[in-house]
Amino acid sequence: MSDTEQKIKIKGKEFRYTPQRLDRETDIAIDANIAKSNLLLFNSIAKSYNFKFVLFFGTLLGAIREQNFIKNDTDIDVVSKGEEELLNMIPALQGEGFLFIRYYAGEKRVLYSFLRQGVYIDVDIVRNAGKSKYYLAGAKIPSSFVDDLKVVDFIGESFFVPQEYEKIFIMLYGKDWRIPQNKAAYFPLILRRDYMQILIHIIPKKFRNFVKTLLGLNKK
Repeated sequence: MSDTEQKIKIKGKEFRYTPQRLDRETDIAIDANIAKSNLLLFNSIAKSYNFKFVLFFGTLLGAIREQNFIKNDTDIDVVSKGEEELLNMIPALQGEGFLFIRYYAGEKRVLYSFLRQGVYIDVDIVRNAGKSKYYLAGAKIPSSFVDDLKVVDFIGESFFVPQEYEKIFIMLYGKDWRIPQNKAAYFPLILRRDYMQILIHIIPKKFRNFVKTLLGLNKK
């Protein structure tokens, strides 16, 4: 085991784990070719382990609007309910060069990250938040965003996406989500982190923590 590699137990299972700090301010734009290779390989392994996931956030926006990865995006984002299936496939992911680099488990968020050839995949696991609600990235969302799905063709494969993706895009990017932005891919309606510290207070409370978490404003 390397000096930085650790052993971690998750739900009674032990994994080798190499923690890395990931920060929105220092991330760089992904290489679309590597991102494509990573997602296709991840998808192939997921099928073998019955791990069902949904494209979300910037990856979903790219799949719907661009039919490609967004130029300024910095990672691949997927969401799932199947944490046990994900745990089962971690050894296979590591065997194919996906380095397990981040694990976070809180009351309202469970996050796994895997790095391969400089591009990482964030896997958010939703948690039950009451009737017809899930916790995702620290905020409550309608369960339909993860449960009611359709299949789209993306990078030569079929992937699940939310039926209500337009509602998600409006919530995250504003009504002009169809217009590509020159800014970072995450939140075109919120252009800079320092402005966000001020503007966060005008965002509806039910979305505030969600946006703060995704922008990294909750990070210490």
